[in-house]
Amino acid sequence: MSQPALADRVAIVTGASRGIGEQCARVLAEAGAHIVLAARSVADLDKLAGDLGGNATAVACDLTSPDSARALVAAARDQFGRVDVLVNNAGISHTRPVQEFDLEAFQDVVDINLKAVLVLTASTAEVMMATATGGSIINISTVAAGTGTPYMSVYGATKAAVESFTRSAACELGPLGIRVNAVAPGLIETDMWARGRTIPGLVDRLEAAVALRRWGTPGDIADVVGFLASDASRYVTGQTIVVDGGMANMMELLPRRD
Repeated sequence: MSQPALADRVAIVTGASRGIGEQCARVLAEAGAHIVLAARSVADLDKLAGDLGGNATAVACDLTSPDSARALVAAARDQFGRVDVLVNNAGISHTRPVQEFDLEAFQDVVDINLKAVLVLTASTAEVMMATATGGSIINISTVAAGTGTPYMSVYGATKAAVESFTRSAACELGPLGIRVNAVAPGLIETDMWARGRTIPGLVDRLEAAVALRRWGTPGDIADVVGFLASDASRYVTGQTIVVDGGMANMMELLPRRD
């Protein structure tokens, strides 16, 4: 019997307590990886860690702090001696019109969505270089990185920067056997859309703009992450894979404020 695709590999998943991050952890663990689960509170990760059994370790991590991000990678290295996969999934968004922009209000969006990705990627690459095992770094972006999205200018800007960083990091780290890719989800049933899905008629209107005529699930994204983490994608790097069900003209359907 062949070994699981990620047998004995070590994967860090940020924002792992729910949604896309949780499902990524489950998919990678099912493929045989040891998972280092990261979120602000270990308590939020306890149930997931229990479900994954001995294949999971929970680490409290405040990604607004570069030191905390570095400590996360160090914890994985110290426990397992290596890191093979990094899933930069943690992300937040605030909705506000451009004319109401306030740097302080959006600083945590920049810190978590962009700065943490830079710090975690650099720290993980350093471990991968030291062990000379190569690896796969996967950044979770969004379709909003490449389109105009009302009231989400800072969120979209940080994710667009992540996609640019993904391409450049792939060029630098490729000779070392480290692949760097991004996944850009479309309409996914996560907490980020919880409020929007309560707006009368919005779900149906947006669904009508998706070729597959349904919202995506965290599992739809996690399966692509699993592919990028494994050797099945061994010749793929520097790419942003859009996973949106064939969504078309979504931004034109978003409700406008009066």
